[in-house]
Amino acid sequence: MPDFLTSPWPLGWSVVLFLAAGALTVVGGVRLILDRRRPMWVAVRTRETVPDAPAAAVPAGERRTRTLWAEFVAVGATVMAGGWVIARAAETLVDSTGLRAGFVGAVFMGIVNALPEAVTAVAAVRRGAVTLAIAAVIGGNCLDVLNLVIGDIAYRGGSLYHTAQPDELLLTASALVMTTVLLGGLLVRQERGWWRLGFDGVLLVVIYAGTVAVLAF
Repeated sequence: MPDFLTSPWPLGWSVVLFLAAGALTVVGGVRLILDRRRPMWVAVRTRETVPDAPAAAVPAGERRTRTLWAEFVAVGATVMAGGWVIARAAETLVDSTGLRAGFVGAVFMGIVNALPEAVTAVAAVRRGAVTLAIAAVIGGNCLDVLNLVIGDIAYRGGSLYHTAQPDELLLTASALVMTTVLLGGLLVRQERGWWRLGFDGVLLVVIYAGTVAVLAF
């Protein structure tokens, strides 16, 4: 492998280059959208389209805005504290069981981190807010990727990305493939599939199960 790919870069340069690449990607995407008179892709309503029909919420007058904000902050603080506990528990699990760190982080920590998003998505779907459920999951994944920037800033041993092992590279490739399958499902909109799932749902389960099996063995 070339030396410039393996030699650690200074922390500052790695953060600057990563942020610059992300900013250029966002700006380029926005320009592609705004430079066209018609969008590159439009969601078309068909006979099979199920419109969002959220269930009636609690009237706004019965709950004050300050109360809602206080609950939001409290829940957020609880999740942050839980994240610290999960990280320490994962470290202990790796030391005591001998399991690979990549497997523990991808499976056990990944499942725990995904539980809040899963609960939010299920609750939104049951209330009829399908678009909200999809946006919550995809938006959460985007913010999860941004956590790498925070980790890179906090890591004092150079660039965080130069410490990536084969397990992390496999997870990255699997995540890219799963995202591609998800986009395919949004575009194709299969009417019927296996086990009440479209082709995208089946493929996502198969890809994830295969990735976990490779990490485990």
